[in-house]
Amino acid sequence: MFEINRSRLPAKKYHYVVKRFAIAGLLLVTPLLRAQIAVGPEQFLSEPRFGAPKAAAAVVATNGADTLVVLQPYGVRGSLYAERLDANAQPATPHGFPIATGVSTLGGAASNHNGYVVLWATEHALWSAHVGANSDVSEPQLIATTANRIYQELIASNGSDYVAAWVDESASGAQTMAIHLDALGRPAGDAFSLTDRDRFSDLYSLVSDGRDYFAAVGTSTLKPTLIGIDSGTRAELFTIPNVLLPTKSGLIMVWNDQSGTLAAAVDPASGQIGLPTVISTYTGVAASTNGSDAMVIADLTFREQAVRIQRNGDAIEVLDTVFLDQMPVLAAHRCGALHTGDYIAMSVGSGEPLDVAIIKPNLDVHPLLTFVTPQQGPRIAGNAIAWTEGDGTVEWGAPPGLLLRVSHIVAGEPIERSSIDVAKATEYALATNGSRALIVWSEQQQSGESGGWLPVTLAGTFLAPDGTLSARIPIASTWMSDGSAMIRRPAAAAIGDKFVVAWEVNGSLWCALVDANAEVSDPVQVASGFDPAIVRARDGFLLVYGTQSGLAASPFHQDGTPAGPQQQIDRSTDLEWHPGIATDGNGHLLAIWTKSHDSVNEAIWSSVLDETGAPAGDAHLLGSASEAHVTWNGTSFAVVSGADVALVSTDGRILAPFTRALPEDAVGTVAEGDTIAYFRSGMEKGVGDENVVFVRRFVQARRRATRE
Repeated sequence: MFEINRSRLPAKKYHYVVKRFAIAGLLLVTPLLRAQIAVGPEQFLSEPRFGAPKAAAAVVATNGADTLVVLQPYGVRGSLYAERLDANAQPATPHGFPIATGVSTLGGAASNHNGYVVLWATEHALWSAHVGANSDVSEPQLIATTANRIYQELIASNGSDYVAAWVDESASGAQTMAIHLDALGRPAGDAFSLTDRDRFSDLYSLVSDGRDYFAAVGTSTLKPTLIGIDSGTRAELFTIPNVLLPTKSGLIMVWNDQSGTLAAAVDPASGQIGLPTVISTYTGVAASTNGSDAMVIADLTFREQAVRIQRNGDAIEVLDTVFLDQMPVLAAHRCGALHTGDYIAMSVGSGEPLDVAIIKPNLDVHPLLTFVTPQQGPRIAGNAIAWTEGDGTVEWGAPPGLLLRVSHIVAGEPIERSSIDVAKATEYALATNGSRALIVWSEQQQSGESGGWLPVTLAGTFLAPDGTLSARIPIASTWMSDGSAMIRRPAAAAIGDKFVVAWEVNGSLWCALVDANAEVSDPVQVASGFDPAIVRARDGFLLVYGTQSGLAASPFHQDGTPAGPQQQIDRSTDLEWHPGIATDGNGHLLAIWTKSHDSVNEAIWSSVLDETGAPAGDAHLLGSASEAHVTWNGTSFAVVSGADVALVSTDGRILAPFTRALPEDAVGTVAEGDTIAYFRSGMEKGVGDENVVFVRRFVQARRRATRE
């Protein structure tokens, strides 16, 4: 039932995942009871939509036959992805392929013309991976460890092996370190220092001329210096270089000053430079070389200029200039050389998607690769399942929020791999009466033309069995200029042919009824509290919510009038968050909630309630977790939290404590009946490292008596 793609995981993580997945298949023993948890195969909720990801960093290397771009996506979990480019800078695969996870910073990539080596750092270690001709990626290779911080890591190749260099910073100062790597990027000796430990240390550039490796370094006491790593030469530079570029005519140094971007020929042995040449009045931000000449990208007030230069003896000649006006204006741009000798520009930064184009007068700007559009926040109610989509990017003049989408399911299977766009939502709730579903969401409204956006409107729509949506149903609205009247955490449940909707406003809970004709009753304040959860009861509905003095419940008739006094479920003074409530339809209700002394020691508790909300037994600790969801799956109450599932009987006994039954990175897990939905990285599915909503079914959830 579980499929693990080993090539996508480091060795230690792979064995850890296998171990945890194996545990999920074991029988869990409690006194006198044994329960089994098993889930079916994982599948996409619907066919994902794709878009170009944003990149925090990107580097380019070529082996002479193709070109490799390695990127660190912006906003995902420290991943590295790679893409091969053809002679037209077109991607070889639609979604690239993963290199590593858990990465702090991307250092670089280089090739010895027989594969590639990618370099990156974690908090206290330096790593590499070898990428072969078939895009096969080695396990992460540990290069060096330190108790200190690593930054400015770089890699270069002389056509045979590699050298990696980095800055190691401790409380007593920083120094630049280096190490030789073999043809596969593995350590070929011990690390050695290039500078003494000083107040600060900088590694400006690392290159090879095919024979020696040269590092441009500097400290508070050492002026910019060019060090021959193998030859031992040391030559002082008169200024701090942006980058050194090796060409067949010799090294070119590029730097900035008040006149713009300058370049000059430099002798690596003596540090002597030729006549500095101003190649752009813009400020240089990126550069690359194809071995014959070089390309420098310079920036001035959101306009980029690409300048192609070459070394002619000790002089620098400008060959061509191209403005990158078709590239995204909000992104920083990186430069790389294709194996054809052409140069590419890439957009890097949080504001724009990752695009690539060959630098020429008419740029063909296209995505380097695509990732699945981020999905999250699934909710299930009967035959309907909803989720939100988007990365939170706010378009100018448009309200904040994520796109709310909905789809039909039957027995845990999507009817079709499509969905319906509902609205731009901040938070939402979903309920069904068996024939149709009610989707409720909070919307953001702006305070004046230049004021902030606040969730002050609650609206809804019906999803019919044929997949159509009704007209928008206004439910409630509120406004206070200080932002204290925001509508938060909507909840919904079906009661007969009506729906009840609850929400929180500034520490007060409100309810309204929506009938089959989309008529909405006047909102009524029903309690003081927060985090409402609703469930159908025999005579109406039960509202469970947090208060300053613990967890409480209040019963209501179908018309929304109180059906009894407030009941106290938990009287502790701990913060109680995210209550949930489910019913088996026969008068048995199970409430769950989070209780914590701090943000680390959070745990899920459960208690059986009667239909008035009064506890019908003792509360039980289910396990450590920050938030959970509960449902009746036909044989027991299933409580899901992240990758874990627990089973509870109708009398409140724990049939199985929290057990790993889903992929370990599953989050936002919800369940309804025999269907589980959650979101996690799409890396193993080959659609990029953004979150994707998956659905699964309980294969079996039964218990049987046994001896202790």
